[in-house]
Amino acid sequence: MELRFLLVGGGSGGHAFPLAAIGRALSERGVAQGHSVRILMMGVGGRDGFLARAATEYGFSYTPIFAGKTDRSVLRLPWEAFKTSIGFLQALWYLLWFMPDAVISKGGYDSLAPSIVARLYMIPLFLHESDAVPGSVQRLLAPFAKGIFLGFAEAQRFFGKTPTIVTGNPVRPDIAAGDRARAITTFHIQEGIPTLLVLGGSQGAQQINDIMLNGISEITETVNVIHQCGVIKHPAVQAERERLIRDGAGSYGDRIAARYVAVPFLDGKDLADAYALADVVVARAGAGTLAELVLLGKPAVVVPLAWAAHGHQLANAAAVASFGVRIVEGENITPHILMNQVRALLEPNERERVSALMRTGVKPDAAIRIADAVLTSIL
Repeated sequence: MELRFLLVGGGSGGHAFPLAAIGRALSERGVAQGHSVRILMMGVGGRDGFLARAATEYGFSYTPIFAGKTDRSVLRLPWEAFKTSIGFLQALWYLLWFMPDAVISKGGYDSLAPSIVARLYMIPLFLHESDAVPGSVQRLLAPFAKGIFLGFAEAQRFFGKTPTIVTGNPVRPDIAAGDRARAITTFHIQEGIPTLLVLGGSQGAQQINDIMLNGISEITETVNVIHQCGVIKHPAVQAERERLIRDGAGSYGDRIAARYVAVPFLDGKDLADAYALADVVVARAGAGTLAELVLLGKPAVVVPLAWAAHGHQLANAAAVASFGVRIVEGENITPHILMNQVRALLEPNERERVSALMRTGVKPDAAIRIADAVLTSIL
């Protein structure tokens, strides 16, 4: 018997790779039960976007669709409404052609049309909500869902009578397979001193980028830095790095050249290697990143995005604070404050204590639990 699953969600890395992890679990668990399995991922972002890259990495099919946003200026609303209409027509055709046995939605405006069309075709709809405070699309879709899987128990109160299961957030299994020696070679950084990994999310974080560049001379006195700064923002960050190296030639510039590397985006093996090398991580409070940090037991300083939709990053950070994650709210952060937190976590006893505490929050089987629940429901 062939089983078909449609995975839909926003075009960020925080949606794409957890969706792919769910897809892999569905495929593996379905095959183990004697079925063949086909996975289709759908969303915005084109053939070079994160969904497409995740689909390619895991061997799934991918189809882009149009989707309009509601948080746009009045002048853009007609265009966004037009894109939404086209997206519904595309979803009607693609779901009729593919006819999945279930649809799993990760949320985001891209998932709205396919999820509603799934219910029109009487296809079971399941939601996975990563954040402690769900987005507006997931709340809208909740009454139509057969079940909702949650990354944080704190999100249960938003979903009324719809059945929920706290599974945790799926993490790619290869994230724990990094190689420290390979990372040193890949990133060309100095051996023998601690390494700070800075993750601004798949789009980069301008605030974190500015903090790093403003304080990189002080920061590199203590640590190597691997800085994921975002694909769009990377040229500007790299240009500033080169300027600092030139201006400080013969002193701090040489140290920056040896100890600071800025990369557009870390994915797959490179991300796993960077984690393996990192002694401390600075990151936003995206649910996927937090799940990786907890799984790996990486001491971290978290800088929540204060203006994220519905305050979900602040809520995510609060949800993991009991695991030893240090939280610095954006308006309070300076390079000096950041490095005080990093130095505290670099103390061997504190690093060991926090690492052990973080691992108490691990839910490594999230994707498997989701896959098993979906398969049980439809078979």
